Amino acid sequence: GIERELDNMARFLKVNKDLLLNVVVSNPDADKILIDKRKEMVKRYLVNKGISPDRIYTENQASNAIKLTILNNSDV
Repeated sequence: GIERELDNMARFLKVNKDLLLNVVVSNPDADKILIDKRKEMVKRYLVNKGISPDRIYTENQASNAIKLTILNNSDV
């Protein structure tokens, strides 16, 4: 499930300390408020796993960051 994937991402980011992360929720039917809540939930989860919030972007602000796309935001 999504928790396992996020745990894997947290481990990956801990090993690759120079990487940044863009969180993207891909659901054309969801409204912006719901999408923003989902992205913030993902960010909070990763921060709770020890990833610095400064490395996680929810507004695609870091063009050099890797991208984590949540395809079905009902999983979060």
